[in-house]
Amino acid sequence: MRTVVGIVAGAVALGIVLGAARAETGKGAAAAGASDAIETWLDDRGAFWRLSADAFLTRDRAPSFRWLAANTHDEAHYPAHPHSPPLNFLGTNVVEANLRFARGIAASLHLWPYSRGDVGALSEGQFKALLADWNRRICAWAGGMGSEPRRTRVAGNDLMRKGWVKGPDAITLGWSSSGHSRRAFRAEYVQIEVAPFGPGHGPGRLPGATVAESPAAKVAGRIAARKVVRRQDGDVCLEGLPMVDQGRKGYCAAAAAERILRFYGTDVSQHVIAQLADSDRSRGTNPQLMLGELRRAGQKFGVKVREHYSGVDTFAKLEDLMNNYNLAARENRAERVTLPNTGVTDLAQVYASLAPAPFRQARCENQRVEYRKFLADLRERIGKGIPLLWSVYLGTFAETPALPPGEGFHMRVIIGYNDRTQTVIYSDSWGAGHEFKKMPFDRAWTITTGLYSFDPRR
Repeated sequence: MRTVVGIVAGAVALGIVLGAARAETGKGAAAAGASDAIETWLDDRGAFWRLSADAFLTRDRAPSFRWLAANTHDEAHYPAHPHSPPLNFLGTNVVEANLRFARGIAASLHLWPYSRGDVGALSEGQFKALLADWNRRICAWAGGMGSEPRRTRVAGNDLMRKGWVKGPDAITLGWSSSGHSRRAFRAEYVQIEVAPFGPGHGPGRLPGATVAESPAAKVAGRIAARKVVRRQDGDVCLEGLPMVDQGRKGYCAAAAAERILRFYGTDVSQHVIAQLADSDRSRGTNPQLMLGELRRAGQKFGVKVREHYSGVDTFAKLEDLMNNYNLAARENRAERVTLPNTGVTDLAQVYASLAPAPFRQARCENQRVEYRKFLADLRERIGKGIPLLWSVYLGTFAETPALPPGEGFHMRVIIGYNDRTQTVIYSDSWGAGHEFKKMPFDRAWTITTGLYSFDPRR
């Protein structure tokens, strides 16, 4: 039996594993000496929650934090890079932090003391000790034992949280692990949210994942309220898609899904989605597994997962593509590709061997029906205010801004198109500078390996 697999060596599942982690350059993360203690930002009068976005990013904080988007100051991000200045909360360093602003004023602070994607594996004993330590630290700081732990069940996973109130601040500790036995145990994340105490921010609120409060009606209402922007230059696009920086993690699929769900008003983090999708910090995510789990969680998220194009997911499809490619290669005097007769075929290796010109010809001229459907689907969904999850193979064509070194499968978000210039408008989950990018229709279709959308459940 001949099987097609993605970039994970020895994989047995059909499909592609997405995981283009961004190469870190150190931009905005110059070395610093002492740690910046986050608890010193907060006082008993709640002055921090009146802080403006412009006032937050001072010279002292600039080495640690950067704006997630270049043109908007809605969220400041502390990245989990090895060379980042240390940032700590209650005497312990955090690996990632986000400060969100609403109407220009600080609204909520999200901290990750631990995430599997950034730190790696912990044993069950280590994870329990970490939780006990954080519970002790927050109890001592808040001056109380806090609420009883609460659980939200999402696609077979327990998302836990516990809350405290300290003067004007609501503090919520959230955590999760996977597996039902000691052998299968896997630590996932520990997250802390600090926000002004009030509606929506009370003890025990699930940090960064209001899944229980996101019915289909809410999602449909948010989509209906979004206005599709039609510009004089021909751009038809969606505005307001939150930016996420996946950092060094191979979480591109989880990060892209987080951005769309937050666009709909469902505040769920990439770490929760990575848990559902069994994402690997270095090898990435199998999109079919992720989409399957999101279908299971669709009731809580208020969406239906729709597959518009499944890519090369069988050997027969790969053979058909390679037959078309080899015909085009002969015309372009390029080297032909021979598939193995037996065993496992690594799809990433096959794609890496394809020359751009015959690859484009094989896709755009010999798969015209699929090409037209690809364009029709993105025009229809964007016209309805619905962004698209777009899985691609990187490395075939040069892009602007330049891509990280290397090649591989990756997931992006399509947010628009321009029929006048024949371009797709898309965004990568790599922070500032990657919010709004364009690519010609033919190149976009050539590198496409999958196309999906989250449609409102009603």
